[in-house]
Amino acid sequence: MNRIIYFIIFISCFIFILNINANAQFAIGFKSGVNMSYVRFANEYVHEAMKPIMKLKPGLNGGIVAEYYFVRGLAVQPEFIYTGKGYKYDQTFNDGKKRYDYLQCSVAGKVSSDNRDYRVFSAFIAPYFSYWLSGMRYHMDYKNREEQREKIDFNNPDYTYNRLDAGIIVGVEYKVKQSKHRQLTIELRYEHGLISNNISKVDGLKNRSLSLAFGYRFSRKF
Repeated sequence: MNRIIYFIIFISCFIFILNINANAQFAIGFKSGVNMSYVRFANEYVHEAMKPIMKLKPGLNGGIVAEYYFVRGLAVQPEFIYTGKGYKYDQTFNDGKKRYDYLQCSVAGKVSSDNRDYRVFSAFIAPYFSYWLSGMRYHMDYKNREEQREKIDFNNPDYTYNRLDAGIIVGVEYKVKQSKHRQLTIELRYEHGLISNNISKVDGLKNRSLSLAFGYRFSRKF
């Protein structure tokens, strides 16, 4: 009886491996796009006070992305990108913005629909980890009618900055055009930061962003 069970398991594993080999596909390339970002304040009172004047801040993203389909319709997608986040605020005689520059990596699990031999539409979810490279504060000086710029000083003793960020990514992707060895993609994603970039309970901010990106990949089927 045990031999029969072992034989069935062996045959099942063998068929699974054959299926992986038959449908394995690898692609690598680059992507670039735009972000619309804002922040969530750690302090609820501060967040509610800022909500009416907070605006979405545009930014850029871009980097290297890969894709590996190990079975039909299932893939992993690692990527290593630059992404610009932050927020804007608009108040009478007091408006400005803050820009945060991050280096970010993630590995997504992806589920795709198939159209003959091609994966056309995909949905994915991933954890992400990022490092805060630099930042800028912009403030409008109405008296002198000019924009003031100030680089964020991570060594400022008045603040305790947290330069490591982590969160969750959810998104969808559509392959606009593809051939046997090339892919052109468009992607829409939402990123939800889970870690405050400032340890202060008053000023702590968690990143949020919505991104649109176009990608170009070289692919090979094994």
